[in-house]
Amino acid sequence: MYYISFSLQLRQQSLSCQEIQKYKLDQPKSFRYLNQSNCYELVGEAIFRVVAAILHLGNIDFAKGKEIDSSAPKDEKSKFHLKTTAELLMCDSVALEDALCKRVMVTPEEVIKRSLDPLGAAVSRDGLAKTTYSRLFDWLVDKINNSIGQDSKSKSLIGVLDIYGFESFKHNSFEQFCINFTNEKLQQHFNQHVFKMEQEEYTKEAIDWSYIEFVDNQDVLDLIEKRNMKEMPRNIGIFSTNAIKTRSAAFSSTKFS
Repeated sequence: MYYISFSLQLRQQSLSCQEIQKYKLDQPKSFRYLNQSNCYELVGEAIFRVVAAILHLGNIDFAKGKEIDSSAPKDEKSKFHLKTTAELLMCDSVALEDALCKRVMVTPEEVIKRSLDPLGAAVSRDGLAKTTYSRLFDWLVDKINNSIGQDSKSKSLIGVLDIYGFESFKHNSFEQFCINFTNEKLQQHFNQHVFKMEQEEYTKEAIDWSYIEFVDNQDVLDLIEKRNMKEMPRNIGIFSTNAIKTRSAAFSSTKFS
């Protein structure tokens, strides 16, 4: 709903009188869900500027610089995306390039700048893009919560649980494995409180009811996180097995299986 109303708000400047009457629209400040921030134009523009900046940022490639282990924008195309990113974020393009191509270390005595090679600069670029997007997302969620949030004195609420965002790729990293494990834990938490505990209570109270069938993923969780070391190595989970393997210097996340 928020995104639809936000789009209508942005379009309202170009809507015809007939369309405004058709949708029964008024000024943005007349709608409760849109007037919480007291800002109706610049915020929306800023959001799109940041998103566009992130897209341009991702298109900056790096090549070896003039100095040893240094880097610089690869070509004119990358320089264009760097300049555009700086313009959209309203910052100095030289400062942005310096931030991407160098690492700053602050000590009590001095500030040390160390040049990054093209690979390091690319990592810095991706890190900035992810952080900027994350901050924007957190800000947007906070604004939505403030707009439609419940009264602090209210004793009732409606909760929405988004579960089972499980993804399986051709090559699954350890990070993706942890994400999927988290989703499995959320699903089990939901199962425990909505199905298991409630149905156990119905049984104790001798309530006449029909048993609700559901998929119990406890076996999957046991496979991943079981810690019965007394029965090792045959009856411990993947995490425990992984912890044992990490004692080897040759082990890395790429060898996780």
